[in-house]
Amino acid sequence: MTLFATAGACLIFIGLVLFLRANAFRARSRMTDGRITRYKEDSDGDVSFSIVTFHDDAGTAHETYGPSGSPLPPIGTVVRVYYDMSDPSRAWTAGSITAWVLPTLFVIAGLATIFAGVVLAR
Repeated sequence: MTLFATAGACLIFIGLVLFLRANAFRARSRMTDGRITRYKEDSDGDVSFSIVTFHDDAGTAHETYGPSGSPLPPIGTVVRVYYDMSDPSRAWTAGSITAWVLPTLFVIAGLATIFAGVVLAR
């Protein structure tokens, strides 16, 4: 039981740290508009996500992954982008769930581990 509780608590802690880091990134990042300029294919040759081009404060163009799913937004669609002013290659599009998926999975795995420990202790 103690091993499961410790492992679960560690997973939850990691998830919370990742969540706080993502939230801190968004709080300190610069927001700008970008445009979907092309699509990227996966290893099977299927179009799987869009590429967004945005410009930093100096006017330099950068690319980041944009919305994915089906159907993909048309090329030319304007999307909001958050980027790190000291390193514009670190960017994400607003509304993207990518930054929240990993922390959520860690928390769920931690809760499941604790629950499994309680069930197995009976």
